[in-house]
Amino acid sequence: MHFRLSVTETRYQATRILQPYFSVLHLPTDRPVFSTMKNSHYLEQLDKGVEKARNQSVVICGLVRDLEEILPLTLWRMEKMGEMFGDYQIVIYENDSKDHSLKILQDHTARNPRIHLLSDCLGDPVNPPIRCLNRVERMATYRNQYREYVSDHFSHYDLVIVVDMDLPGGWDLNGISHSLAHNDWDFIGSYGLIRKNYLNRQKSLQYDAWAYREFGNYNALTTKQVNYLHWPENAGLIPVYSCFGGMGIYRMEALVECEYRGGDCEHVSLHRQMRKKGMDRLFLNPRQVTDYGVRDSRACRWLRTLGLFKPIDASLPEPFFETISLPITGSFMREPSQNPLDALVDVKKSKQMRAA
Repeated sequence: MHFRLSVTETRYQATRILQPYFSVLHLPTDRPVFSTMKNSHYLEQLDKGVEKARNQSVVICGLVRDLEEILPLTLWRMEKMGEMFGDYQIVIYENDSKDHSLKILQDHTARNPRIHLLSDCLGDPVNPPIRCLNRVERMATYRNQYREYVSDHFSHYDLVIVVDMDLPGGWDLNGISHSLAHNDWDFIGSYGLIRKNYLNRQKSLQYDAWAYREFGNYNALTTKQVNYLHWPENAGLIPVYSCFGGMGIYRMEALVECEYRGGDCEHVSLHRQMRKKGMDRLFLNPRQVTDYGVRDSRACRWLRTLGLFKPIDASLPEPFFETISLPITGSFMREPSQNPLDALVDVKKSKQMRAA
């Protein structure tokens, strides 16, 4: 005789069997903490990078669509990054947001004249995070909006830093200082890490696989191949044909003379043009870390539906490094007028009121 259990009964039986083993999951982690290495050479490089930043100007660029939950914190992070430099501007392109993202950007633009907002209502579909040529055509169009604005208004600045504005954990400012300490480069990309929950541990994986191309080869690696690429802290700059990892530092000439295109990941198309025009010093810096947050494996997602997996709230940032870890005094350490986490709570309350 065969019995067929309902979904509810199946969950109940699974819960009854597995509860003793998975009532509480405390995950060990293997994620590296780069800021803990305190050898003298590293500290000397940080000092050198800090001094260089103070004598350089930078334009920080990014894209926004429906990011109201993380946007106040990201804007604060971008301002803190800018304050590392002698002068800075922020250029943001927003399109088709259905939430309060545009209002948040308008408020910040009114408060800080260094923020420049470009906005369009195009009616474009939301881009899924997959390898899709239609997606990269649209992404190239969006990115060329801030690129052209920078080229028209700030081409006399020294550097451009492009950031993903949806990074839950942000970036390590020490990593930027470490990159700036080096000479003879045209682009330095980040070591973007995502923390993935497995049944018995949390593991750090390299993210943003499509933008990564090994030195000497433009063929794209699989996501899994890139996930398991790891470099030691003291590896130095890694030569690549392309990478991004959530944040990239460019010489101004690169974004003035080259443009984003489709046909491949938009970062790869830009880096191809750079190489053809002689700007071929492209690197990934393992010290320049960005944090893509926390995600569950398939097994953990299944256990979460059964109520057996200890929840991790990935909606609020849980960075594995300090946003500001360098002991610098002055305007760099100025506190924001509003705690960005309070702003996130305000946005969440607003969403709940709209739902009600």
